[in-house]
Amino acid sequence: MRRIFYTILIFGVVFHLMGCTPEHGDGTIVKNRNQEGNSTGNINNYAFVAEQDDWIFFTNSADPHIPLLDLRNGLFKMKKNGKQATRINRDLPSYINVVDEWIYYTVDTGLSRPNSKLYRVKIDGSQKQRLSNDDVSDVHVVGDDIYYVNLSDHNHLYKMKTDGSNKRKLNNHNSSSINIVGRWIYYIHYESEKKQSIYRIKTDGTDPLKIIPNEAGEMNVSDGWIYYVNILDGDKIYKIRTDGTSKTKVSDDNVSGIIVSDDWIYYKNYNDSGYLYRIKIDGTNRMKICEDTIQFTFNLIDGWIYYYNSDKNDILYRVKIDGSRKERVK
Repeated sequence: MRRIFYTILIFGVVFHLMGCTPEHGDGTIVKNRNQEGNSTGNINNYAFVAEQDDWIFFTNSADPHIPLLDLRNGLFKMKKNGKQATRINRDLPSYINVVDEWIYYTVDTGLSRPNSKLYRVKIDGSQKQRLSNDDVSDVHVVGDDIYYVNLSDHNHLYKMKTDGSNKRKLNNHNSSSINIVGRWIYYIHYESEKKQSIYRIKTDGTDPLKIIPNEAGEMNVSDGWIYYVNILDGDKIYKIRTDGTSKTKVSDDNVSGIIVSDDWIYYKNYNDSGYLYRIKIDGTNRMKICEDTIQFTFNLIDGWIYYYNSDKNDILYRVKIDGSRKERVK
């Protein structure tokens, strides 16, 4: 009997070491599960692209507010090499987060304004669920928690569990540009067009602290620094330490859509027709990535920048972060 037990035990260990992982009905295998559903930079740019393992999840539509019946539109996934594109459902999501076997996202119900409801669906397209009746934006899934801006309650910060339970309010500020960093939430408190301040609070809603008064339009927190668009200085890029010290101008470009990744800042440069640029976080090595006209904003995943190309009928394209290669998605 003991020999049988050890045989079963050894077989189980070998089976585990071989890397066998659950496979979904559509053949998608989850090997390395995300702890965070997407990057802060993407979420602050509406997160129409996300990743997990070898898969990219994306919204394929020229206009996310006009759900078309065309088979090319909807929530899709594909391999990172651009192959095996498969439609998951007909939704046209924003704020896509992928954690474990679930995709979380908002979708426009088309019934009123604001009208962006929060859903989740299995990565094989099954078990779609609405998680809240609130209208939401700026959705961050971190572990078992969802942080979001509640558009139904004056844009205040909320959190809840990934199954929609335990909803609670975290602040009473008109909030945007959420960054979750460890046990802290950084966000912009919008009071007026020229009065937008950077705050931080703990993830339980305690210990609020104003870091920068009045001047921040967008921000991305990375490695102890806050990179932000200074609305009082022509939408230039600035950085400041998370303790409020060492404020420094990074670029004189008029920008939007900043994403910080691997010592680079990516942005749309309105000094040059809104084309894609990047610059080192120390302000050096500024370069143009491409001259396509980008519809609204862009996302960055696994060395590629994704965007809807207005020069090509708003079709989804991607370009390498150094501009070396460009291709249509799907």
